[in-house]
Amino acid sequence: MERPRYFRVAAALILLFGAALRLWQLGTASLWIDEVWTQLSTEGSIHQTIVRTLELGNQTPVYFLTLHLFPRDTDFLLRLPSVLFGIIGVALVMLVALRLYNDCNYALLAGALFAFNPYFIWLSRTARYYSLLFIFSLLASYYFLVLLRNDRNRRVWILFVLSSMGAYMTHYFAAANPIAQYVLFSFLLSRKRRFFRRWMVAQVIAVLPLLVWMVLLSQQEVLSIGIGWIPKPSWKAPLQTLWDMTVGYDGGVRLDGSLRWYVPFGLVSAAVGLAVGIYDALQNHRTNPINFFWFWLLVAPLVLVFALSTALRSLYVDRYFVVVLPAVLLLMLVGWRRLSRVGTALAAIFIIAASRDSRGIQ
Repeated sequence: MERPRYFRVAAALILLFGAALRLWQLGTASLWIDEVWTQLSTEGSIHQTIVRTLELGNQTPVYFLTLHLFPRDTDFLLRLPSVLFGIIGVALVMLVALRLYNDCNYALLAGALFAFNPYFIWLSRTARYYSLLFIFSLLASYYFLVLLRNDRNRRVWILFVLSSMGAYMTHYFAAANPIAQYVLFSFLLSRKRRFFRRWMVAQVIAVLPLLVWMVLLSQQEVLSIGIGWIPKPSWKAPLQTLWDMTVGYDGGVRLDGSLRWYVPFGLVSAAVGLAVGIYDALQNHRTNPINFFWFWLLVAPLVLVFALSTALRSLYVDRYFVVVLPAVLLLMLVGWRRLSRVGTALAAIFIIAASRDSRGIQ
C-alpha cells in the first residue's frame, strides 16, 4: 500500500519519544535482585553463562547469551540492551499492525500505545529478558497470522519456526503463543487440516532446542527452581494484570493508596476499547481470524496460568505476561476503531493517561 508522507515522520517521532522515556535516568536506580542475577549470570565466558543459567533452573539462555554482544560495565550499560529491544519492539508493532490491518493511522496509533505504555517501558528499562521475549513472541504471532491467511511460502514457515524457537529459548512463558494457536485451530480445523499438520511439524522443530535444554537441566546434580517466592493469585489477579498492562505498571496508585486523577479516565477508555474489541473478535471470528487469535492469546494464557497457580504450583507473575501485551493493546485499538469518533477520543484520553504515568518510571 502507498503510505502518506507523514507516516515516516510520525513513526520516527514515536520511536524517538519511546526511546527517550526508556533512556531517561536509566542508570540512576540501583539494580534490583533479578538484575543482579543477570549481572552474575553474564560474568565470565559464554560457557559460564550457560552453566549458571542451568544451575538457576527457571531460565532459558538466549537473553543472557545475547548480552555477551554488549558492554555491561555499568548499570546503564547492563540495562541498555533491554531498552534497544524495547525500541525495536515498538517499531515491529507498527510494521505488524500496518501489514495485518493495512491502515497507516492504525499502525501509528499502535506504535504510540506501545511507546507510551508504562508496563512495557518498565520492562524495557529492566536488565531482564522481557523486551526480547516480546520481540520473539510478536514475530511468532505475526508469522502465524501470515500463514493463517494462506501466505504459506517456505520463507514464512522458516521465519515462523525461528521466531518461535527464539521465544521458547528466551522464557518458558512463550508457550502462550502455541497454546493460543492450538485453541484457534479447534475452531478452524475442519477448513485447515493440512495447515494444522504442517503447523505441528513446525512446532516440533521449534521446540527441539528447548528439549535439549530440558535434558541438560535433568542432568544437574543440584537444581534450584527459583519460583518458591511466587504467591498464589487471588481472584482479582487477572483484572489487576489488565490494569497494569493498560493504565500503568503501578496501577497509578499513590503511596497512600489513592488513585491519581487521570487513572479513572484511562481505565474507562481501556475497558471500553477492550470490551468492544473482544466483542468484535467474537462476533466476526469467521471472517476475521486475526482479531480472534488476539482474543485467545489474551484469554487462554491468563486462564490457564491462573488455574494452574490456584490448583498446583503458583506461576502467576504479571511481568511474565508480556507475551500477552500485543493482544491486549491491539484489541483495544480494534474496539476504539469500531467506535469511530468516540473511539478516537477514548484513544487520545488513554494515551494521555498512560504517558502521564510513564513519566514517573525510574
